[in-house]
Amino acid sequence: MANVNVGIDRVEAATGSLRPVVMGVISLCSGTLWNHIRLQQGQSGPRERPEGHYMRHVVVVSAGGPVADFWSPGKRYIAHRVPPGNVIVYPAGMPHAARWSASKSTIIDIAPEFVQSVAGHDVAANHLELHPAFAIQDDVVANFAFTLGAEALADGPNGSLYGEGLGTALVAHLLRCHGTVPQHVLAGVHALSAAELHRIKRYIEENLDAHLSLQRLADVLRINIYRFVRSFKQSTGLSPHRYVLERRIAQSRLLLADPNLPLVEVALRSGFSSQSHFSTAFRRLMNITPGRYRRALGVSSATPT
Repeated sequence: MANVNVGIDRVEAATGSLRPVVMGVISLCSGTLWNHIRLQQGQSGPRERPEGHYMRHVVVVSAGGPVADFWSPGKRYIAHRVPPGNVIVYPAGMPHAARWSASKSTIIDIAPEFVQSVAGHDVAANHLELHPAFAIQDDVVANFAFTLGAEALADGPNGSLYGEGLGTALVAHLLRCHGTVPQHVLAGVHALSAAELHRIKRYIEENLDAHLSLQRLADVLRINIYRFVRSFKQSTGLSPHRYVLERRIAQSRLLLADPNLPLVEVALRSGFSSQSHFSTAFRRLMNITPGRYRRALGVSSATPT
């Protein structure tokens, strides 16, 4: 991916005006691959950011080991070494300032409304908090950053539900280990009832060609995203993204039998965002390309594939 010199939006506490945070040269950006979650990887030379705050929750995973000074309300600047794998958490809206030496890092920013959706809209916003963390070791967060980075580098071959599922698990971990949340929200979950499972499977089947987000699927059952993901897997043995992927591939196999449908049409009707994403997913799951699969059926395509 081409380098871009952009950053995550930051708001100056004094003026409330938006401005970009330039992290330096960004080598990887997830863009719009996933709803409510963005990832950037890059590097920066020595830099100082004056007091301000982020509009979204920001998690930084160090890859380079800078020396950094952090300031937050009621505290003076405190120096920290930030070795590779160490994590910094900036809650949305928290005033802070920072200065650091040259660094490499992965930045994940998370929309506050996604945190609310993971916990459930019945939980009051003031009961959901993330606490700031500076230069702490958190292997779970570092592993999420690595996995999301690999997915973004490959241009999201597993689809948006995969990234949203990782984001849900990341948010749950942040709330559990770096925040506060009502105890019942992240408590153990139970399998879906037979009626709930039938309802969600029918909804997925009827909407395979539509954009399916975890929020939409959870809304069908009127439960929060966290419970939906855990309960669905307990009931089916598959994560939501894997189940939807398998159903879309099954749909595409039926469509490939029609010689009048080009591959791009098969892809779109099966719910894939593009022919290239479809071809990648089909090959990974079936160990054969869609074109070769079609020829193996003895179908002579009337249009180029």
